[in-house]
Amino acid sequence: MKKYFILNFFIFIYIIGFSQSFHGGLNLGATISQVDGDSHSGFHKVFPSGGVYVRTEFLNSDWGISMSILYKNKGSRSFKKNEYGDVIDNYAIKLHYIEVPFLFTYLIKKIGIPGLFEYKFKRDLYIELGPSFGYLIKGTEYFDNLDYRTIDFKRYEIALHAGLTYGLNDHWFLNFRYSYTFPFLPIAPHPGGQVYWLNRGMYNNNMNFSLIYEF
Repeated sequence: MKKYFILNFFIFIYIIGFSQSFHGGLNLGATISQVDGDSHSGFHKVFPSGGVYVRTEFLNSDWGISMSILYKNKGSRSFKKNEYGDVIDNYAIKLHYIEVPFLFTYLIKKIGIPGLFEYKFKRDLYIELGPSFGYLIKGTEYFDNLDYRTIDFKRYEIALHAGLTYGLNDHWFLNFRYSYTFPFLPIAPHPGGQVYWLNRGMYNNNMNFSLIYEF
């Protein structure tokens, strides 16, 4: 993990040398998640997330990059009762990650269809794409609020991200980001080790909504 942070740091410093601006800020929001492959579908787990980030733009270009260090609590949650009010399903996966996204960004200035219409955005709107590296601090499976520990979660996760960031003013931004574990590197194997084409195990599937303050 230490080697990964050092490598990203030097890559980012190198790219800054070809950039025209440099920004830093704080990120605070919430992650809505599920784990594909745990047989409990639905985005029912919501937990706060946050961290710090830096971004820069390339010289004379709408392209840029950003790098963050975030805390994320991923996983899944299922709580169901029958018609008599008895609890029939009380299950949860809690995965505490330190995540480092390394994303390419592109400033969208306008949208439209040639000859029909054109709309220019009044504030900055960025699209972002790229991978992240996650380190699992703690991963636990629960039945009826009891630590069950039947899943051997991997210590590391590679995820892919796509998102949008919209500027409210010069300092405040809204961000939406969707992320999914890289298909060939699941966070845990299926029971019995089954593999079905790209479905090779269990995957984090989550959406993140956050408010960013930029210095």
